[in-house]
Amino acid sequence: MNTRRFLPIVLTIICLCVLAVLPAGAQSAGTWRVDFFNNIYLSGSAVASLQIPSPNFNWGTGAPAANVQADNFSARITSSQTFAAGTYRFSIQADDEFTLRMNNAVVLNTMDAGQAGRVYTADVALTAGTHFIQIDYRERGGAASVSLSWQAISGGGVVIVPTTPAVPAAPVGSTSVVTRYGDYTRCIQQRLHQSQCYVSDGVWNSPDIGSIRMEPQIVLWQSCTINQQVTQVLAAGQAARRAQCSKTGAGFFPIN
Repeated sequence: MNTRRFLPIVLTIICLCVLAVLPAGAQSAGTWRVDFFNNIYLSGSAVASLQIPSPNFNWGTGAPAANVQADNFSARITSSQTFAAGTYRFSIQADDEFTLRMNNAVVLNTMDAGQAGRVYTADVALTAGTHFIQIDYRERGGAASVSLSWQAISGGGVVIVPTTPAVPAAPVGSTSVVTRYGDYTRCIQQRLHQSQCYVSDGVWNSPDIGSIRMEPQIVLWQSCTINQQVTQVLAAGQAARRAQCSKTGAGFFPIN
């Protein structure tokens, strides 16, 4: 674990109930590092490491990266993010378990608690400047996912640090997509997450908004078969990669 100077934190645990994941634009764009371990204890040497734009993953039942087993693995997700002074509401959901730390102090923890899939929130008062965030994640079996987001509830909000964008600078694929779950033209034009345009059709087995918010953002907008997995080029100049069709049916996001 990296050592960082402790900064004052005022913490209030809000609830264990399922809450909405926070809106797009609420979190800084700083780079995140993910180290994977082929055991559930984050022990030994990492078998794979990635640099990613945001701490939001839905690996399904497959392996999260090359050399990583599909079950009984763990991951450490870290980043230094720059904030303006204020109070921020952090929201995290994981299947199976996690520990969330701010400046090396535990904020939320579900390790060995049997609470997979619940959304946890905490309000954290932060001083202006850079703060170290760490998620320790554990996957025992079955589907694997973890997602962290936050928004300012008082104070100045996040200072955005320039970095590689999480989505292309311009929409990729169709410029307008309409599915049984809404018109996604606004999300394409404004580069919003697909959950911002989702409309349920009222059918009992329609996807719930929470599961859509857990998806990575669509990068190739086009009508597709829900949950379909393909290998294809997602952006000009990039190699083909594995992608999955969103539960909205409005396009593909990368899965490996």
